[in-house]
Amino acid sequence: MASSPLDEQCIAQHLAHLGDMDTEALIRLWTSSRDGDWTPEGLQAIRRLLEDRVGYIPEKKPNPLSPQPDTDTYHDHDKLLGLALRLSSLSPAFLVIAALSLLPVLATALSWAGGGFTGVTTQEWLRYFGASLVSAFQSGLVSIALFLVMKTVSEVIFLLMDIEHSTRSR
Repeated sequence: MASSPLDEQCIAQHLAHLGDMDTEALIRLWTSSRDGDWTPEGLQAIRRLLEDRVGYIPEKKPNPLSPQPDTDTYHDHDKLLGLALRLSSLSPAFLVIAALSLLPVLATALSWAGGGFTGVTTQEWLRYFGASLVSAFQSGLVSIALFLVMKTVSEVIFLLMDIEHSTRSR
């Protein structure tokens, strides 16, 4: 992508405004400026003033927010490992929830079989049983889906960490 030429008129306006500043203030502006703080024309005006006044361009201070070359840019290994382990260990809880969601249905069926629904017609009981079965099925299905998602995410994290470890240059 080609950079657009600088607007000399805009640079002249910046020079007029910045020309009254003392050299130390200009050096502070230059060394502490980050990307996006100034337009290219503003930076060019500061550069020209510093070249005229001190004869060189001071080195900019490194941005503390930018990643350092020696640090791991992409992830914190311990945090990812902890997340993957938590997901993997919590996922079976959703299978337990899925199994527990079937208990009311089982209790209803056993109660009917044991004669606990006296005076209730079979059609009424089937309506009640069908509604509780659908409810249990829905919550069980959601629980199983959450188990699968959590287990899959944890395994993907482990896999990606293994790939990263095996391909990292030593």
